[in-house]
Amino acid sequence: MFYSPSPSHCPTWIPTINRYFYIVTEDIDLTNGATLPANLFTDDNGDPVTEFKLFNPNGYVNLYINAVMQEGGAYKENIYS
Repeated sequence: MFYSPSPSHCPTWIPTINRYFYIVTEDIDLTNGATLPANLFTDDNGDPVTEFKLFNPNGYVNLYINAVMQEGGAYKENIYS
Protein backbone atom coordinates (compact mmCIF):
# COMPACT_ATOMS: atom_id res chain seq x y z
CA MET A 1 0.00 0.00 0.00
CA PHE A 2 1.23 3.46 -0.80
CA TYR A 3 0.46 6.74 0.94
CA SER A 4 0.07 9.81 -1.21
CA PRO A 5 -0.62 13.28 0.18
CA SER A 6 -3.42 15.03 -1.64
CA PRO A 7 -3.81 18.74 -2.34
CA SER A 8 -6.47 19.06 0.37
CA HIS A 9 -4.03 17.56 2.90
CA CYS A 10 -6.23 14.51 3.36
CA PRO A 11 -4.35 11.24 3.00
CA THR A 12 -5.01 9.11 -0.06
CA TRP A 13 -4.45 5.37 0.27
CA ILE A 14 -3.61 3.42 -2.84
CA PRO A 15 -4.27 -0.30 -2.35
CA THR A 16 -1.79 -2.98 -3.34
CA ILE A 17 -3.32 -5.17 -6.05
CA ASN A 18 -1.93 -8.46 -7.27
CA ARG A 19 -3.29 -10.29 -10.29
CA TYR A 20 -2.70 -13.96 -11.00
CA PHE A 21 -3.50 -15.84 -14.20
CA TYR A 22 -4.11 -19.50 -15.02
CA ILE A 23 -4.92 -20.99 -18.43
CA VAL A 24 -6.65 -24.32 -17.92
CA THR A 25 -5.30 -27.17 -20.04
CA GLU A 26 -7.93 -29.77 -19.05
CA ASP A 27 -11.40 -29.86 -17.52
CA ILE A 28 -11.64 -29.12 -13.80
CA ASP A 29 -14.17 -31.20 -11.86
CA LEU A 30 -15.98 -28.73 -9.61
CA THR A 31 -18.53 -31.20 -8.23
CA ASN A 32 -16.98 -31.05 -4.75
CA GLY A 33 -15.00 -27.87 -5.26
CA ALA A 34 -11.38 -27.74 -6.37
CA THR A 35 -8.09 -26.54 -4.97
CA LEU A 36 -5.77 -24.89 -7.48
CA PRO A 37 -2.21 -24.58 -6.18
CA ALA A 38 -0.54 -21.21 -6.56
CA ASN A 39 2.19 -22.71 -8.75
CA LEU A 40 -0.34 -23.12 -11.60
CA PHE A 41 -0.61 -19.32 -11.85
CA THR A 42 1.57 -16.58 -13.30
CA ASP A 43 1.82 -12.94 -12.27
CA ASP A 44 1.41 -9.74 -14.31
CA ASN A 45 4.86 -10.27 -15.84
CA GLY A 46 4.07 -13.84 -16.93
CA ASP A 47 6.41 -15.22 -14.27
CA PRO A 48 5.36 -18.37 -12.41
CA VAL A 49 4.52 -17.89 -8.74
CA THR A 50 5.00 -20.22 -5.79
CA GLU A 51 2.60 -18.39 -3.50
CA PHE A 52 -0.01 -15.65 -3.64
CA LYS A 53 0.95 -12.37 -2.01
CA LEU A 54 -2.01 -11.32 0.11
CA PHE A 55 -2.29 -7.73 1.32
CA ASN A 56 -4.93 -7.35 4.01
CA PRO A 57 -6.52 -5.02 4.85
CA ASN A 58 -5.15 -2.55 2.29
CA GLY A 59 -4.97 -4.57 -0.87
CA TYR A 60 -6.52 -7.43 -2.74
CA VAL A 61 -5.95 -10.26 -5.19
CA ASN A 62 -7.63 -10.79 -8.56
CA LEU A 63 -7.62 -14.33 -9.93
CA TYR A 64 -8.10 -14.89 -13.64
CA ILE A 65 -8.85 -18.35 -14.98
CA ASN A 66 -8.90 -18.61 -18.77
CA ALA A 67 -8.74 -14.80 -18.94
CA VAL A 68 -11.95 -14.41 -16.88
CA MET A 69 -11.71 -12.60 -13.55
CA GLN A 70 -13.19 -14.79 -10.82
CA GLU A 71 -15.88 -13.34 -8.59
CA GLY A 72 -14.50 -12.72 -5.11
CA GLY A 73 -17.19 -14.69 -3.31
CA ALA A 74 -16.64 -17.74 -5.52
CA TYR A 75 -13.26 -18.68 -4.05
CA LYS A 76 -11.09 -18.53 -0.96
CA GLU A 77 -7.39 -17.93 -1.20
CA ASN A 78 -4.43 -18.49 1.02
CA ILE A 79 -0.79 -18.02 0.13
CA TYR A 80 -0.49 -21.51 -1.41
CA SER A 81 -3.87 -22.09 -3.14
